[in-house]
Amino acid sequence: MLPQYVAELIVSAFQDLPEDMQRAGTYVLNHPEDVALLSMREIARRLSLPPATMTRFAQKLGYSGYVELREQFATSMREQVSDFSDRAGQIAARRERLGETSLAQSLADNLVDRVAGLGKPGLLAEIVAAAETVAAARRVFCLGHRSCYAPVYHFAYITGLYGMPSQLLDAPGGIGADWLNEMGNADVVVAATCTPYTRQTIDLAAASKERGAGIIAVTDSHASPLARIAVRTVAIANDVGGPTSAVTPIMAAMETLGALVAARTGQAGRDVLKRNEIGFARRQIYWTPRTEAAT
Repeated sequence: MLPQYVAELIVSAFQDLPEDMQRAGTYVLNHPEDVALLSMREIARRLSLPPATMTRFAQKLGYSGYVELREQFATSMREQVSDFSDRAGQIAARRERLGETSLAQSLADNLVDRVAGLGKPGLLAEIVAAAETVAAARRVFCLGHRSCYAPVYHFAYITGLYGMPSQLLDAPGGIGADWLNEMGNADVVVAATCTPYTRQTIDLAAASKERGAGIIAVTDSHASPLARIAVRTVAIANDVGGPTSAVTPIMAAMETLGALVAARTGQAGRDVLKRNEIGFARRQIYWTPRTEAAT
């Protein structure tokens, strides 16, 4: 797995690196397993670079040399194998040490802090820019798997109520991915994933990009594999010390993005919403005392 700290170092330094080191940096970002498992000389050979370039690249990032950089990747790979089980053990130990009430308070406080991060000017600017891109698209495809399916589904639900052409890239039997055949450069894919990043999401996003669609990434870091192929990224930290990465910050970011996109639909969107509400009432979608009495 790509260590997030290292990825952020590379991304922040990338524009100031010489061309040969940019090639090295791109390889490191895209092939973290190779960095952990292969020798420096083998990676240099694959890049047609002298081994000394890899050493200088590591030093540019603040490491003493390539060996220290490589150890970061090896450690990350070892931890990835049992990350969830390790977290489960840690939270159980904290429960024993702190008690359930204090543990719950700690988790809740951390979660509130992460969601409050949406109010930071930089993150707000990312959401506004993403909304502008989504609203201008011909069609909006929504992509998320595992824990990030719920935020993506909710985004599709919100925007669909206002008449946005939102389509989930998910369906029984895997036929949702067939929409790839219809994509073009006037479309966008709003995709979400967070550590540990779901391979199916990354692969479908990459395939969508090859078809010309712009990728809008909602993720936990600008260095995530999804962010690296996106035209717009909304990055919100979501590690709160729980047994898994928290989905609530991703959901909050997605709800905010959905609200901004819905607001951009104007009167036409509100007209669609009104027709939807009439249809919901006719079919008694929502519980009310009146509909309950009728049953």
